[in-house]
Amino acid sequence: MNAGVVAADHLITDAAGVLSPGWMQIQDERIVAVHEGRPPHDAPLLCETGGVVMPAFVNAHAHLALGTCGGIGDDLAYAEWLRHAMLPAVTRGSADREMFMDGAAQSIAMLVAGGIGCVADSFLDPVSVPLLAGSGLRGYFGLEVFGSRASDEAAFIADFEDGRELPELGTPRVQLGHAPHSLFTCPPKVMAAVVAHARRRKLRCTIHVDESPEEHEFFLRGTGALADHFRAAGMLGRYRCDTSPVRQLADMGLLGPDIMVVHAVQIDAADIALLAASRTPVVHCPRSNLMLAVGLAPVAEMLAGGVSLALGTDSLASVPTLDMFEEMRTMLLVQRGRTRRTTSLGAIDAFMAATLGGARAMGLEHETGTLEPGKCADFVRLELPRVVNARRDPVSRVVWEGQVEQVTHTFVGGRDLLAELSA
Repeated sequence: MNAGVVAADHLITDAAGVLSPGWMQIQDERIVAVHEGRPPHDAPLLCETGGVVMPAFVNAHAHLALGTCGGIGDDLAYAEWLRHAMLPAVTRGSADREMFMDGAAQSIAMLVAGGIGCVADSFLDPVSVPLLAGSGLRGYFGLEVFGSRASDEAAFIADFEDGRELPELGTPRVQLGHAPHSLFTCPPKVMAAVVAHARRRKLRCTIHVDESPEEHEFFLRGTGALADHFRAAGMLGRYRCDTSPVRQLADMGLLGPDIMVVHAVQIDAADIALLAASRTPVVHCPRSNLMLAVGLAPVAEMLAGGVSLALGTDSLASVPTLDMFEEMRTMLLVQRGRTRRTTSLGAIDAFMAATLGGARAMGLEHETGTLEPGKCADFVRLELPRVVNARRDPVSRVVWEGQVEQVTHTFVGGRDLLAELSA
């Protein structure tokens, strides 16, 4: 595809900008111009006119290789889900890599079908990277690190620094980085070494932070199931158990715009201030948090405090679908129920988190997340049901009424990935 035009009844350029009608010119994978009104009658069309055209979603947290793990622990508590569902599943996949390949392929197909053009993936096996590159999606892959079981921390760190180079699988559309899983699976010395290793190479990191009450209790007071586990293993001394995970990362200099903090369900006002001051993005995964009953993240307070917020689905092991429409609605409904205020968050906040917020978290805000000249032609077309005298503006309609089934085209870099998937 070299050039063409996209015309819509409603062209949503960003969370606060709508042209009704509007159209844009695409040339060599990028947006050349955006216009209000209708295009010239003889302009070459890239897809049917009408409907809603908006930036492609950015899913800022997923584990694509776990696509075959749906339903493995639907009714288990978080700690039991980790121990009795996730660990056996990962063990099976490590012995049979095709399970991970099939999972990644299924997840990628679901992303494209749901209007997601960019994804931040992380896993202990880079099996998804060539599949992502082949799919045409934009993305980031963080190679996960788990250091809590190392019998010798110094030897583990030395081995990591000597041999933990990322595979030569990256492409212009797929960035590579590291994913030290969490502070409890990567004790402070390991965490510091992994982040330093990434920063020397100017790579990003993604870290699960303060996801569960068990994690919070362990780091704040040194009690609970995690403390019992590490005490029995003789490893409790590797951890600092007197303050929150966010404050520990801040004290070690491990916050910043190159670190994607995921979940942050248990954080408090002091943590929020540290995240905002360090310009550390937070990736919120509302449906996964609810599915695993880990709590309700203080999203309204994060936004009010100046934290840059992104939205992610997490994996099919903890959500039924990789559906950003459902994540946006869940984010709003949960926060309104938690704060008991309809004004705590609006559709514009959810839309921003699902598009430009995710792009910012991945360092791609100059490439994707909005529709404007110079940016990549990453956009989605929706065919929303016609409503007479609809009161909702197009952004609100997408957030409150949007469905995966309404996605007719998913373009990334001017390439219609959904059409290719359906061919």
